[in-house]
Amino acid sequence: MLQHNHPLLTSEEKSFWKDKLVSYAKESNENEVLNRHALAALENFKGQTEIIPKVKKNLTSKDSLVRDAFISMCRIIDANSPDSIQIFIKTIADDTSHIYARNALYGINSQEG
Repeated sequence: MLQHNHPLLTSEEKSFWKDKLVSYAKESNENEVLNRHALAALENFKGQTEIIPKVKKNLTSKDSLVRDAFISMCRIIDANSPDSIQIFIKTIADDTSHIYARNALYGINSQEG
C-alpha cells in the first residue's frame, strides 16, 4: 500500500508506519533481517530526507546486506541530498559497499547534488 500510495492509507497511517519502520531500522540485534526489510520499506518515502540521519547507524552494520539496503534507501529517497552524497562518497572511500555506492552516484541528477 505504501509503494503504490494507496488512497485507503491516510496521512496519519503513513506517518505511523514511517515512525515504526524507522524504529525497526534502528533496532540492534544479532539478526539484522528486520533492519534490512525496514530500510527497503522506507524507500517508499521518497523525498523525505529527514529519514536518512535517523537510520544512519545501518551504514556501520557488520552485515553487508544491511549496508547495501541503507545505500539503496538513500538513493531512492533522494540521491541529490547532501546526506546521501556524503554517504556514497564515504562508502566508496572505505570500500565497504563500493558497487552499491558507485551506482547510487549515477542517481545524482541536479547541479546542487
